[in-house]
Amino acid sequence: MKQRVKHILQVLTGDDLFIIGQCMPQVQWKFVQIGLLVGLVCVLCLGSAMIAFHGMFQSYSVAIPLALFFAATIANLYVLLLYTLSRNSFEDRSTTKAKKFSRIVRLSFIGFIAILVSKPLESGLMRAELQPLIENLKQKELIEFEQKSRQQANTRITELRNLQLLDTESPFTSSRNYTLEIEQIEAEVKKGILGMEASIGQAPFFIQGIRVMVNELPGTWILTLICLCLFLGPAWIKNHVSENPDFFDKKRRIEEQLVIEDYQIFHQRYAAMYRTHFGRDLKYPELYHDPPFNQHRKVPDLQHRTEKDLISELYNL
Repeated sequence: MKQRVKHILQVLTGDDLFIIGQCMPQVQWKFVQIGLLVGLVCVLCLGSAMIAFHGMFQSYSVAIPLALFFAATIANLYVLLLYTLSRNSFEDRSTTKAKKFSRIVRLSFIGFIAILVSKPLESGLMRAELQPLIENLKQKELIEFEQKSRQQANTRITELRNLQLLDTESPFTSSRNYTLEIEQIEAEVKKGILGMEASIGQAPFFIQGIRVMVNELPGTWILTLICLCLFLGPAWIKNHVSENPDFFDKKRRIEEQLVIEDYQIFHQRYAAMYRTHFGRDLKYPELYHDPPFNQHRKVPDLQHRTEKDLISELYNL
């Protein structure tokens, strides 16, 4: 059972299990630590997605499949980013600035994922403190709607009363019932306010609640920082492990051997293709001194000839 749990945790790291198994116990324990943190990150992604989608849709039948899909996507993306942060086994001709910029971009993306995951979790943990603030926001929205509705209604009512006054002073009689129209406008305003009150009362205000939490509860940023450290922890441990000669040397030797073996198979298939289809014994031309890694290109040995030689060859002189 212990070995099975260890195997599962090492799978979560995203690195090659065969290479990890060839390393010393201390290095293998580092990968177990990485797996523990990655597993915790996956659980947080699922919990955060459940809180977010249930908060938005108020339905577990909708929230559960969406949360599973979202959590699986984020977790796989996170593991992929962790793998790219491992030290490259082969020679890399990129400049130091390019390497640093690339690493900063990937770490920043991990940080963005951490913040994205942490906010729904914080809203769930701080629900008792957040709920009164959401209720205040709902009341504010309702008051603003009521004021705008009454302002628009008063404008229409004023226009109707002015028309009523003009009709009264006019020698011509009008069949228009201004009093009934004013009562209808007032009834529409009351109905609209009641409808808005019911809608706002039922609305979850999930996204607005997170905005309120960020502005009104600055202490939640401590939880964000903890979540950020948790997401970046595996990257820090993996960087430390990548510098370990025991792991890095074994990884480079095994990966180089795999590449060389595949390249030899390619050479055999290339030669067999020409023998089968064209009846010629040809080898794949090597343009580099260190195939198949191709870091040092061969300099062609060119023989420069004179113009006289070109004319002689053109005219068969």
